[in-house]
Amino acid sequence: MPHGVLRIGTADGEHTMGRLWFRAAGATRPALAWLTLLVAASSPTLAPATTLLDETRAVSTGIAPVERPLTVAQAGTLEVEVVDRQLPAALAALRVVVTRGDAIVGTPLTAAGRVSFDAVANAQYVVRVYGRPGNNQPSGVVGVRVTRAADPQPRTPVLEFVGLFEAPAAQNPLAYSNGGEGELLSFPEAGTYTVSFVDFELPAALAGGEAFIVLGANLAAPILAPSAPRAQAYTITVPSASVPGAAAQYRLFLAAGAATTARAGLFGLRIVGGPSNNVVYDRTIRVGSLAPGRSFDSPAAGDLTLQLRDGGFPAALSNLRAVLTAGGRRLGAPLVGAGSATVSAPAGPLTLWTFAGAGAQAGFLEATVRTAGGTTLAAEATAVPGTAANAPAVFVYPFDVSAPATYRARVTDFQFPSTLPGLSYAVVQNGAALVQSQSGGTLDFAANPGRAAVFVSAQAPSGGAGLFGVEVLTTATPASNLLDRTQAVGGVSDTRVVTVTTANRYDVTLKDLGWPANFQNLGLAITRGGQVIGRIFGGGTFFFDATGGSYLATLVAQPAAADGVGLYSTVVRSSAPTVTISANPTSVPSGQTTQLTWSSTAASTCTASGGWSGTKAASGNENAGPLTANQTFTITCTGAGGSANASVNVTVTAPQPSGGGGGGGGGSFGLLGLALLGALAGLARRRRGS
Repeated sequence: MPHGVLRIGTADGEHTMGRLWFRAAGATRPALAWLTLLVAASSPTLAPATTLLDETRAVSTGIAPVERPLTVAQAGTLEVEVVDRQLPAALAALRVVVTRGDAIVGTPLTAAGRVSFDAVANAQYVVRVYGRPGNNQPSGVVGVRVTRAADPQPRTPVLEFVGLFEAPAAQNPLAYSNGGEGELLSFPEAGTYTVSFVDFELPAALAGGEAFIVLGANLAAPILAPSAPRAQAYTITVPSASVPGAAAQYRLFLAAGAATTARAGLFGLRIVGGPSNNVVYDRTIRVGSLAPGRSFDSPAAGDLTLQLRDGGFPAALSNLRAVLTAGGRRLGAPLVGAGSATVSAPAGPLTLWTFAGAGAQAGFLEATVRTAGGTTLAAEATAVPGTAANAPAVFVYPFDVSAPATYRARVTDFQFPSTLPGLSYAVVQNGAALVQSQSGGTLDFAANPGRAAVFVSAQAPSGGAGLFGVEVLTTATPASNLLDRTQAVGGVSDTRVVTVTTANRYDVTLKDLGWPANFQNLGLAITRGGQVIGRIFGGGTFFFDATGGSYLATLVAQPAAADGVGLYSTVVRSSAPTVTISANPTSVPSGQTTQLTWSSTAASTCTASGGWSGTKAASGNENAGPLTANQTFTITCTGAGGSANASVNVTVTAPQPSGGGGGGGGGSFGLLGLALLGALAGLARRRRGS
């Protein structure tokens, strides 16, 4: 008999109310009664589910939006004002949205202006601003202020910030950079301060750079800046100490341009002074295409050994360089070329920076920092893309080997949302490829203790995106995992770790919030151990059965081309239990039995009530009876996502007579018996006639 699942929409969502059975054609009345019985019998009662992930996030192909949380203590109408400060010129595009969870509140702005929304007390909101500088402009600046509409003028802001948007290197040939989104500076004392801007020449001297300090978040106050453009050091006079929450706040803005040929650079900025020689700012900042630095702590002052090595796969690199910094200071001279150098370093936080040039093919370099006693403080492997047109993307995944042994590497094309047309990898240690494959797959390799890395080269599908996984395992049984990563190629990606502590069924919901426009393509995959556990395209919900451990939730998306930014939400929470129950037959003579059959999902325990009792398995069947009266059999199943129950009614009829009985016209024989006798008599006459 055909069947399906009947879902009933409610204010809380969609719940499975029962299992719908039907005939393909000519349904009889008993079949309709059966349908009515099951639908009316199911009545889930859901408790709060266990939530593993609940986030709303923005992703971008280039310029990242500026985000600020907003906590509202008192209900009322709030007004968001956004002003394009036109520094150095007007923005080509400006988008503003306010969200609460995965819901957009108010009307998003598509240009500078104001928008109001009704805020709920004790609620959390996020203000997101996206700006795109005009052609040939290095950056753009906006000011954002949130006030209460009911407050008298001038209103006191409940949130105020400045956002700075840097043009991508592809749009800006000088590869300008900035030192943050209008960083708040705290001057503990009034007085004279020295601003030192130092070019670290990694890999080459900058085309120029400058720092300027703004008094007041709205950029309307005087600017404290060098008397000569791009001065390496200058002094400023701070008229008053910073007071948190006051109007006299100081903010720092930076700009630096890399040389056209290098397209990368590194500089340090320090602001020191005042009567107590206060250190107000002390930081190293990268420019253009320079890779992020590797931060680590030096346990004590002393000499450190900096070593640089060409990974040698698939091709050799050129112009290898490395430098160590402490805050905004460079430690010693840059290390040029493969080799090692000794650097005197203080105790505390340090950063390792590296650079290398590539030819048509990609490559990667390895850098390590060790103490005089040989202890490794930092080890970094950096991928360097090739310069050829449509060169594959390159990725490096370091891992640590604790003992000499045979290990297993596996690189898997998840074919999500498309198959990768090219995928190759190598396992490299100490500058040599231990094994390599031109098509992904699994390879065993022998490695010694120390740092190793998996180098992956992947070609994105034409006009699309793909996803691959990287694993390194021991070959023992059971295998231990040294590395487990998921990586998108093409478009943009965003990976979140989902930690499961209790085995259960979990629902994964993906939602496109449509800001500033819908994604061109949107997909989410749950992966673990080189396998795709579940996936979804466009949006919606799917479930997966999880055991304890960590899973990866990876978004693969292509934002609308006009803005290159999109907003999505992901929720991973325990599935609500479902339960169904049926009886066969549903009507029995007194003293007879019926068979109960039930099943559930996302449930850990089930309990019977009504016409039966006790703890039951998550699914099964059982005979109930003998029955002497009508009964309702109820089963309640509970899991991490709440509880659900279902019931079935069984009707008990009078027992069938054992014999013919007395007079009265044979009333107990009934109409069914008379009809049967008539049918038999007619059959006998037809046979005689033949």
